[in-house]
Amino acid sequence: MEFTLTKYEKPIVWLDTNFIITMARKSDLRTGRLLDFLRKKVGEYFLVQGDNTELKLGNGNIKDYTRILDTLSCGVSFLPYETIEQFQFQAVARAVIDKQNSTALRAGDYFHSDPIAEEERSRKTGFVVGVHFNIPLLNQLDEGEKKRIFDRLLANRPHRSIDEQQKLEAETPAKIFRLFLIAMQEKVLKGQKPTLEDIYGDNTGEKDGYFASNFRFVSNRMEWWRTVGGARDMALALKETYDFLESAPFKTMPFNKLNNTLWGDIYAGGETLKPSDYWDVKHISSILPFCNIVFTENRMRLRLNKYRLGEEYKTEVYSMQNIEEFFRLHC
Repeated sequence: MEFTLTKYEKPIVWLDTNFIITMARKSDLRTGRLLDFLRKKVGEYFLVQGDNTELKLGNGNIKDYTRILDTLSCGVSFLPYETIEQFQFQAVARAVIDKQNSTALRAGDYFHSDPIAEEERSRKTGFVVGVHFNIPLLNQLDEGEKKRIFDRLLANRPHRSIDEQQKLEAETPAKIFRLFLIAMQEKVLKGQKPTLEDIYGDNTGEKDGYFASNFRFVSNRMEWWRTVGGARDMALALKETYDFLESAPFKTMPFNKLNNTLWGDIYAGGETLKPSDYWDVKHISSILPFCNIVFTENRMRLRLNKYRLGEEYKTEVYSMQNIEEFFRLHC
């Protein structure tokens, strides 16, 4: 399936949290020059900051972080990444149902409200489009539980190639859906309701975090397919949803392609994992196709370049390590 991605009417610049924290920690001529550029361009660009749930990573530099953000004004925000993922699912599924070979994805559909209209109402010359991603799972856990989840993630790190891991990532939603069907069948025959423990077992270490979110994802999409996609019969909805989760259009829609490629590379690669890596991938997968310029940490930039993902989605990607290239092109 061909995906037609339409950028917003004005260029969007996204600064992720790690990049802004780096700016706060390493204030020098480059960061000063970049801030000057951003201040001058707020009327031309929508400047997008990272989610503020990771402020704790500033290690005492939060005042510097907020000082940087205070130099720019604030505006509307992107929708949560789960919503962006769901919107893409629905758009691609609708195209499949209608037997279309292409689907259009518009950046303007992924904001809480229209940025240009918001700018006119606020009478500001420009503003930051704040990105406040919703990560309820981590927010509900204490630091000890977060550490246990991350330690389990490290312990289960696979001994497989990056290609194998990326393929596995693409197959995971259909795999979880199969487990869901098996558990549901067994429980329904007993007159009971299936639980996560029934689906994942007690000893797999995979019933929270990543796999739990996949379980919620596939069950919610099955219900959408049944009620909106035309499959009123539950059995037909189950079959059609499973077939869609195994299809090329689902696996190659922008969010999934970015997520599967980047997380497969990180998880099966030799780099040291950080607790924020999983969510960083979700954020990048959500916004990269709809931004014109993205500022991120260097290892994410290198990974995006490795698979030419910025080039594919016509998005320039920079970190502090190649900031001079940005200055050469834009200043």
